[in-house]
Amino acid sequence: MTFIECFRHFGVEFIGTMLLIIFGNSVVGNVLLKKTKGYQSGWLLITIGWGMAITLSATVTVALKSDAFASFNPALSIALAIFGKMHLDLMAIYIVAELLGAFVGQLIVDLMYAQHIKIHFNEAESKKIAAADLLGMHSTGPALRNVPLNFLAEFVATTALILALLATTKANTFADVKWFSPIFAGMVVAVIGICLGGLTGFSLNPARDLAPRLVYWMLYRKEGSTDWQYSWIPVVAPIAAGVIMGLALRGW
Repeated sequence: MTFIECFRHFGVEFIGTMLLIIFGNSVVGNVLLKKTKGYQSGWLLITIGWGMAITLSATVTVALKSDAFASFNPALSIALAIFGKMHLDLMAIYIVAELLGAFVGQLIVDLMYAQHIKIHFNEAESKKIAAADLLGMHSTGPALRNVPLNFLAEFVATTALILALLATTKANTFADVKWFSPIFAGMVVAVIGICLGGLTGFSLNPARDLAPRLVYWMLYRKEGSTDWQYSWIPVVAPIAAGVIMGLALRGW
């Protein structure tokens, strides 16, 4: 692979992941932060918003480069590599692009919502609750803290995501209708969020959780905990799911 090809793959995956975080975490901010038009609109809006964020970002990615994978997710990139659909060098490029894209995307979200973040803290009855809301706009967290069950929830949810996406790739289901693949991926994420996401916030994606959490730590750690104690679960559980599903489906 030439340097130009590597750069193109990096750029497209960076842009796609950045758009995913801009769309996805903006809908969370729209629901959680005071004075927004969508304040307190509820979990359903968040899950539908994240599903549509996947569809829109993947559509842009495919339009920019037709042979791009539109992964946006290190766990999926690892699964694709084990599955035999992605070379290891390309996997590394994708993972770096995903982490950096998520980081930049979250910075843009924080800039857009800066005024609402300030109002949310100023009008909050509890600074601790306000900080928890703000962390929720950056990363995921459990509804009830139980390490084994939280890990299991993220593992099962990510397994469902990767199984759906790899199975359709293997079966070549959408080979003649590439435009439908982003729609299908968005539907899968929305269904997972609606059905399973209430347990842990359905990270499904190490880059989606880790990079924005790092942004929170850099900008707002004085306001409240970054919850690093929990942060390994939305990273390790999806990667474990990616490795296992890649191996399980490799010979299928």
